Amino acid sequence: MKKKFLAICIIYSSLCFSQSNDNELNMDPVNTSWLEPHEMHLELKDVLRKVPGASRAGDWEVDGITYQSPPVIYASQVKYIERVTSFVQASNCRCNLIVKTIVTNKELKSRKNELNRLNQRNKKRKKNKK
Repeated sequence: MKKKFLAICIIYSSLCFSQSNDNELNMDPVNTSWLEPHEMHLELKDVLRKVPGASRAGDWEVDGITYQSPPVIYASQVKYIERVTSFVQASNCRCNLIVKTIVTNKELKSRKNELNRLNQRNKKRKKNKK
């Protein structure tokens, strides 16, 4: 009985105490500065015009699942949007747009993330207005 209890304690302690890592999933609220306040509860397909080069037409990959038409997903839930431009990548995922709601910190800060670029542009515009 004591051995089982000790084994459970060791396993539990190793799960609870871990070092932070950049590749951990980012479950924090999204920095949605690319969205206007009235757009927070609109569907993604309604505010997609803000993402340069992204189109409503074509297949979408949302969290690893390919959809032929845009699924119902709120814009405030989206953390990552990537346009598929290369032929190789398009043949692999068979989609035009990759959308993710759960991402790692590395993906969140990636150059491929169009939302990251939009947030940076909006920050620069706000600084210039002041």
